[in-house]
Amino acid sequence: NAAGEALENAKTRQKDAQDAHDAAVNAQTAAADKLDAAKAYATASANVNKASEDFANAQTAQQKAQKAADDALNAQTDALNKYNQAHQLEQDVANAQQAFDEARNAQTAAANKLAAAKAYQQASVKAENAAKALNDANNTLSAAQKALDEARNAQTAAADKLGTTNPDMAALQ
Repeated sequence: NAAGEALENAKTRQKDAQDAHDAAVNAQTAAADKLDAAKAYATASANVNKASEDFANAQTAQQKAQKAADDALNAQTDALNKYNQAHQLEQDVANAQQAFDEARNAQTAAANKLAAAKAYQQASVKAENAAKALNDANNTLSAAQKALDEARNAQTAAADKLGTTNPDMAALQ
């Protein structure tokens, strides 16, 4: 009986040892699985961190691209403003040229009018001088006519005193 009991105890201990061995193997397998899970978690965490870093870099790149787009739009707006200013300046130059041409034409017309006014003034002076000369000539003619009349009267008076008459003078009178 003691041997049977010892055998039973040995079987129980062997079963307990087998159970402990199986539990140890299961614990080792579970530990290995947990280690693999921990490694997978560490890899996933590293991947998440890398993805976060890549996302941050992508955001930075996007912000730089947005700034470049904004700068390009601002440069385009500035270029358009400068183009408009240049076009306005071109229009102002054309208007100034037109005003200059009109002023030059007005100056030419004024010079022509001034020349005409000078010519008119000179003609007026000449006409005035001619009128004075004509008046002087008329006065001289009147004086000569008066002298002729006086000479005729004197000749007639002399002829009357002499008793002779000049037939030509008689016909004139």
